[in-house]
Amino acid sequence: MAASSYGGDGIAPDEMFVRPKLDPFQIAVERKWAIFNFVSRYLGMHNAKLVKGWDPDTEYLEEFHQFLLDQKVTFTEAEFAGHQDWLKSELKREMYSSALSIDDARRLAIGRIRSGQGHRRAGQSPRPASTTSSA
Repeated sequence: MAASSYGGDGIAPDEMFVRPKLDPFQIAVERKWAIFNFVSRYLGMHNAKLVKGWDPDTEYLEEFHQFLLDQKVTFTEAEFAGHQDWLKSELKREMYSSALSIDDARRLAIGRIRSGQGHRRAGQSPRPASTTSSA
């Protein structure tokens, strides 16, 4: 038998995750679908097999940098350098999703959120929203 629910408010989480706003560099990258498009092109051009635990290396980031330039994404070298962690994280998530499975990408994302990395701007710490409990 289902539990009764009164008031329609549902169950409040212990902690609410609030996705931080993207900064101009991240918006420029997202707006052009640069990460998805790069990974799709990369997988089509390379015969390498992706294994769990893979991380983007310097050569991979250099290829992505050139891809952004070719796609006319507007950014400064300082912005690119300042977003290395975010870029590696997003590129890794997309590679896992495309080359392994969406479940592997979800596990990776959940692990990032649990470790406090989440989807944030360069230099920004995670900030869960405070919630109050009536219990």
